[in-house]
Amino acid sequence: MTKIYKPPNFDNQIVVPKEIFGHSLSMSSVGFYCWLFTQKANVPITFDVIKKTFNVSNHTIRKQIKELENSKFLSKIPIRNAGKFGGFSYYIANPTMLKKPNPVNLIRSQSLSNIINNTNNNINNTSNNTNTSNINNNINNNNNNSGKFKDENLFSEINKNMEHFMALFPKKYWPISKQEKTKWIDCIYKAVTIDKYTLKELYVIIKKIRTDNFWSVNFLTILKIRKKNKDGIKYIDFFNELCKSKRPDAYYKIKNLERYFVYDDNNKKCLGAVANNTTLMSYNLERVLTEKEIKEIIEYVEIN
Repeated sequence: MTKIYKPPNFDNQIVVPKEIFGHSLSMSSVGFYCWLFTQKANVPITFDVIKKTFNVSNHTIRKQIKELENSKFLSKIPIRNAGKFGGFSYYIANPTMLKKPNPVNLIRSQSLSNIINNTNNNINNTSNNTNTSNINNNINNNNNNSGKFKDENLFSEINKNMEHFMALFPKKYWPISKQEKTKWIDCIYKAVTIDKYTLKELYVIIKKIRTDNFWSVNFLTILKIRKKNKDGIKYIDFFNELCKSKRPDAYYKIKNLERYFVYDDNNKKCLGAVANNTTLMSYNLERVLTEKEIKEIIEYVEIN
C-alpha cells in the first residue's frame, strides 16, 4: 500500500515553504503539497485518507505524487518486505535543501541526439556491436503522424530517434512492419506524456538496465517498459528505481565527496564533483577515476 510520511521536523510548520510556488507546478499539486503539511508527523497518509478529504481518484493522487516527486518535493523510497520489493513510500522533502539549478546542469536539456553523440562509447556498442547503419531500411518509412499522436513535435522527435532506441536491443527484436514501429512509437510517446519521463531519461535508464546480466536476456523490447510486474509496478518505474539504488562501485573513491555534477565542455559530457567544499573538474577526477568509472558515474548522476 502506498503511503506518504511527514518527518517530525515539519511538525511545527503550518506555513508552507515558499519554494513550492517557484517551480511551475500545477495548482492542484501545490494545493496537495500544502495540505500534506497539515498532517501529523510519521503518521501514514494513505490513499483512503486523501480520497476522504478531497473526493479524488487513485489516478489523480498518483498524478499529483508523480509531479511533486519529479520536482523533488517528495522523495520515493522502495519498500522491502522479507527481502522482496513491496512498493514505495514517499516522504515530504525539505524544500530548503533544494538547490537552484547550476548552469553546468543545463546539459540535461540537450536533445536526445546530442546526448547520444556525446557518450564516451559509440551507440553501436549498446546492441552487441550490431551494425545500425541500415536500421531505417529494416522498417517501413513512416515519418507522417496519422493523427494518433496529438503532440506533433514529440512524435517527430521520437520518430527521429527511433534508431537509437532500437540499437539498445538485439536486432532480431527490432520492429519490422509499419504497425510494429507504430507500437514502439506509441509506447515511448505514452512513457513521456503519461509516465512523465523525458526521452533522455528513457534512453539512459533502458541503456543501463540492458547492461545487467539478468535483464539483458529478459528485457528484449521497449514495449515492456509500460507493462506491470507482479507487484503492479510499471517496469519503467521499477527500472528507474533499480538504477537509482545501485550506485557505481567507484562512487566514493573521491574523499569527502559531497556530490557529483555533469557539465558540458565543448560539446563533451564531463564529470565534476564537490568534495570538502572544493569544486573538482574532470581533469582532477581523471587522476583518481578510470574512464569507465567516470562514464558509469555520469550515467548514474543523470538518472538521479
